[in-house]
Amino acid sequence: MKINNILDQIVHNIVIADFLPTYASLGIDIESSINPKTGEIAVSNDIEAVAVAKLIIQHICAAGFKVGKDAASIYFFDGSKWVNISTGHWNEFVKNCAVKLKTNFAKYLTAKFQILLQQTILVILPNLSFDRINSKTIKINFVNGTLQIVNNRVELLTHCDDDYFTYCLPYEYSPKDREAPLFFNYLSRVLPEVQSRELLQELFGSVLAKDLNLEFLAIFLGNGANGKSVLHQIVLALFGIDNVSTLSWSQLFEPTELISFEGKLLNYGSEISLSKNTNLDLIKKLCSREHVTIRKRYQQSSHTTNYGRMFFNANKLPVVSDSFFSFMRRLQLVIFDQTIDPQERDINLANNIIQTELTAIINWVIEGAIRISKQMKFTESIKSKQILDSYCVEQCTVAIFINEYLLVPSQTRKRLLNEVFNLYVGFCNERKYRCVHYSEFSSRLRQNSFEIRKSNQNKTFVFAEGFST
Repeated sequence: MKINNILDQIVHNIVIADFLPTYASLGIDIESSINPKTGEIAVSNDIEAVAVAKLIIQHICAAGFKVGKDAASIYFFDGSKWVNISTGHWNEFVKNCAVKLKTNFAKYLTAKFQILLQQTILVILPNLSFDRINSKTIKINFVNGTLQIVNNRVELLTHCDDDYFTYCLPYEYSPKDREAPLFFNYLSRVLPEVQSRELLQELFGSVLAKDLNLEFLAIFLGNGANGKSVLHQIVLALFGIDNVSTLSWSQLFEPTELISFEGKLLNYGSEISLSKNTNLDLIKKLCSREHVTIRKRYQQSSHTTNYGRMFFNANKLPVVSDSFFSFMRRLQLVIFDQTIDPQERDINLANNIIQTELTAIINWVIEGAIRISKQMKFTESIKSKQILDSYCVEQCTVAIFINEYLLVPSQTRKRLLNEVFNLYVGFCNERKYRCVHYSEFSSRLRQNSFEIRKSNQNKTFVFAEGFST
């Protein structure tokens, strides 16, 4: 049942409430609070808001559901997962519940009381913990239960709110379903290298093994007519369209856009910006799944770690100048370099795979999750390594030079910048790299946290130590 239908059903079942027990539980002296003229209990708006909020939560629990909050977000456990309720739907639900609790409900419709009630119920709601834990136990949420994998032991358990799932795969777990000829034939065609297919399997598996401490950004690289669009459609269906956000590269850097990644298994973007202004600090945080800033429109910012992995399709890799090696270490590339001729293309391939083979494909993904949880590193693809090496050279020969000579910033040790530049030029000539000019070399050293300073003798020094080869 959809969450809106559940909320409507709860409202429908509410009847006029007896407020006396709730007031008594709040320490109100009932006798002294009775208004002699009306016979009703007279309490402050604050107390009445607390009573109404408690009664609403009681009705939710009585209906067999649970509700809680994470920062400014409201979550509702629908029996299999925690669902993030939009502010508008939640406010409307609370208002509709309130007016059914009391015969004289006119006050409950006023803006002043509604604001007080919304603030009060947000305080009373229990806090939920969606923070990721570093664990090799794999739990995967299916329609028919939660699959738990511990040390190769596989067990299907009943759904539990304490697992704090914010997703449910849109089909049942079927362990005997292993045949997916359409998918595996497609995969062999677009990724002929075995290691590339194993890497893809592990990347998919890491989406489900979300508590593994793996820091990566997956990019599926290649020009058009190579099968990436088919994979994109399959992934959305495999993990569930409600469980995957599709933010573009540039949208990741906007807190009001990034909030749509909250609670998702995966963000699968269809393009990567080639901008030179890439915010690598945020990318590194997202790869590590650290706290990031999100914000609902017209509301205050909050922080979350409740988000998943990142996949992107790309024709080219992004331009990066600062902290290049830190970025590159997190890159996992799957190279789509096979061109599918027009006469070979099947426009219905993705739909045919989705309609008949998802429950078999997910078992292949689970194998990838188990393998990556054991080895804790991704299979190395020769194709990917070649592209990464080339990318490294194209992006920043200065970064390669720093890495090769083991240079680190220093507060006391220094060397003439001109001498270091000559070392760099010789390094590039030896490897047939194209070196940058002197001023750019100096600028890139600064970008990598090296201090450059002129002396009284008008000599320029770089404060660094290392210079080992």
